[in-house]
Parts: sequence; C-alpha cells; structure tokens
Amino acid sequence: MKSKQYQRHAVPYRVYTVLAIPAMILACIILLISFQHANVNGFEGQMNRDQHILEKVVDGIVLPGHPKYFVDRFFDRVHFLTVRSKTEKVALCMRYGSHRVEISDILFLRGEHRVAIDVASKGVMYYGLAGQIMMDEKLQSQFRPDQYLELYAHLDQAIDTIQVRKSLLSDQQKAQADQLLNYASSLQAGLRGFIDETPIVE
Repeated sequence: MKSKQYQRHAVPYRVYTVLAIPAMILACIILLISFQHANVNGFEGQMNRDQHILEKVVDGIVLPGHPKYFVDRFFDRVHFLTVRSKTEKVALCMRYGSHRVEISDILFLRGEHRVAIDVASKGVMYYGLAGQIMMDEKLQSQFRPDQYLELYAHLDQAIDTIQVRKSLLSDQQKAQADQLLNYASSLQAGLRGFIDETPIVE
C-alpha cells in the first residue's frame, strides 16, 4: 500500500526536478550575460574616461578637466603664498599669467569658450597683482624698468588673444571679454605712465 502511494507521489517530484534543471541553467546563462555586459560597459566607460583625459593634453600643455591641471594650480597657489620676496612674487605672477593666457587661447580654438574666458581672467588677474606690487611707491626701487616693460608686453599678448578670439563668443561672453579688456588696458595705462617717467638706462 505504501509502495503504491509512494509511486503516485514520486512522479511529480521527478517532473519538478526535470523542470528545475533547465530553469537553473537559464538563470545561470542570464547571470553570465549580465556579468559580461557589465564588464563591457565598465571597460567602455574606463576607455571613455581615459580618452577624455588624453584630450585634455595638447602639445604637452595640460588643460582644465585633466586631474593634473587642478593639482598644478593648487601647488601654484601654495608656492605663491609661501614666497616672501616681492620680486619673486612678481616673477611668479607673470609666469602664471602667461601660462593661463596660453591655455585660454587653446581653449578658445577648441570651442570651450566659457572655460577659456575664465582662464584668461585668472591670467589677467595675476598680471594685475604683479602691477599692484610693482607700482607700489614703497616697492618701486626693487624693480628694474625692463621688468615693467615685460609686464606691459604680457598684457599686450593677453589683449591680442582676447580680441582675436572675441568674435567666437556669445553676447554674454563678449561682455565678459570687454570687461577683461578694459581692465587689462587700464593696467597698461598705469604701467605706461611709469615707464615714460623712468627711462631705461642701457
């Protein structure tokens, strides 16, 4: 009697087992495909990030968007704050300003106009800081006349860069560029007056 009952109930268990095996296999296949898809997406994402970083270096010049750019700017500020010599501060201002104007020109040509204006502004601000130090009556004796001419030439380069690229900008960006040009021109006017009063001795 028990044997017959067992036989009647044994059939469904075998059926469940037979049905469960393909289901488990199908689940494993789905998991494997999902895992491979995730790996492919992760690999493609990494490649895209790497490509983006590579595009942020032009002729050895690191552009905003590259991790190294922000690290370099951080150490620029640290170096500037730790320097005590006014003449060295002025030299750093001119170097930092020139580098940013060069970067802004590359960004203008790449169509990254908003960032270009921002970087150019920082460059001109460094020139402005150099001018404030150099035209301080208490500090003027520390600088040679040719250093004033050097800063004047840097401002010339910044003005030329912004004026040439200005046609690429939107109306709002052009207004920002005009403010920057006015500021750079006013710095030049101050330097020009000082240069005219202090002839260079050969």
